[in-house]
Amino acid sequence: MVSLDKDSKANFQKKHYGIVGSHSGVEICGWTKKSLTGRGTCYKEKFYGVHADRCAQISPAMAWCEQNCLHCWRPMEMFRAPNKFTGDMDPPELIIDGVISERKKQLNGFGGDARTQRTQWEHSLIPDHWAISLSGEATLYPKLPELIKAIKSRKETKTIFLVTNGQEPDMLERLNKEGALPTQLYISLIASSKKQFSELCAPFYKNGWERLMKSFEIWKSFPTRKVIRITHIKGLNDSEDDASRFAQIISSAQPDFVEIKSYMYLGYSRRRLKKENMPEMPDVEQFSSNILKHLNDYSPEDKDSASRITLLKRKSSPHTTRIQ
Repeated sequence: MVSLDKDSKANFQKKHYGIVGSHSGVEICGWTKKSLTGRGTCYKEKFYGVHADRCAQISPAMAWCEQNCLHCWRPMEMFRAPNKFTGDMDPPELIIDGVISERKKQLNGFGGDARTQRTQWEHSLIPDHWAISLSGEATLYPKLPELIKAIKSRKETKTIFLVTNGQEPDMLERLNKEGALPTQLYISLIASSKKQFSELCAPFYKNGWERLMKSFEIWKSFPTRKVIRITHIKGLNDSEDDASRFAQIISSAQPDFVEIKSYMYLGYSRRRLKKENMPEMPDVEQFSSNILKHLNDYSPEDKDSASRITLLKRKSSPHTTRIQ
């Protein structure tokens, strides 16, 4: 049975992650807390209409990833190589039930917070939005199609977002063929070239760049909402040449949306990068404009200064920005 070891579990729990089963986890996002206490909400609610207060942020592979990205604020130093994620796995039903149970425990204290409306808190205990994007790489979990379909089958579920680094194109193919695509599929794009990808993402696979490009190629036919998320790291991936190369990848991949978000000087990333690498909102807006100079079929759609993010939309996309 694949399992987090005792020290890893203790370390994750110390950082307020809830451990579920042998290899999964859940965490209450800061925006969920702010939403419940009337202090704002996540940019995903502003852009797409999902509910931050009813969001379950989860991972079925907490400590396994194919990359060691410089900007990652998760405890990457505890991550294990993807080839270590083999053997018997927890079934989707155990993960879902465990997430809901552990998440309720984490939200209990908000029920007594004077800033929290009682009705909102009661509703928040049962998630209607699932963000499979916590720690590690979810597409390594071999039962991911079954997990997504099981989440979809819950009557409360309205939306599912999956964020992946694009290193497992075969799993993305399975999601499509098995009718298990999420509401919105994200692929992270940190580098604009193979050389930069090697420097910023430290991939496990020697053909990591090619695997990423394959994921962008195959997702074009997927009948779901597609998003490229670019993490803007000041001074490392935001040159004029980077803007041009990012635009070429976007033009080829044809996502419905592009999120360009500031690297945040948080967590473990502070061991690898400097505060000067964190762009201000005007920096993000300028970089977005530089990318747009090379794109004819995209236009600015929205932005959120609190999260230092801009949203671009493909003009020919069939999808509304807010999920209906």
